[in-house]
Amino acid sequence: IVADGKKKVKSLNCDFPLPVEVLPFAYKTVALTLETRGLSYKLREDIRTGKPLITENNNYILDVTYPKDFSLDPRSEEIELNKIVGVVENGFFYHKNTRCYYAEEK
Repeated sequence: IVADGKKKVKSLNCDFPLPVEVLPFAYKTVALTLETRGLSYKLREDIRTGKPLITENNNYILDVTYPKDFSLDPRSEEIELNKIVGVVENGFFYHKNTRCYYAEEK
């Protein structure tokens, strides 16, 4: 995984949202499920058009924000998110045995 250095955090209750890729026809159902879990979200928009951003797989991205007091186990949360019908993938990548490289400004 290659990421901006700003994405490296010490705790998962952080200041930026977690991307969750969802099927376009299911995004409202996914959003409702997230809300019932106490999570907030924003449908990511294309800054040029103001329309939903479309991924390379023709899906939407919901940027999900966790409350500061949310008790979070990344492994369990990744599984729980992926169990929601309509979720394709999420930004935890906990299940992957990968290396992370962070770009730093120099």
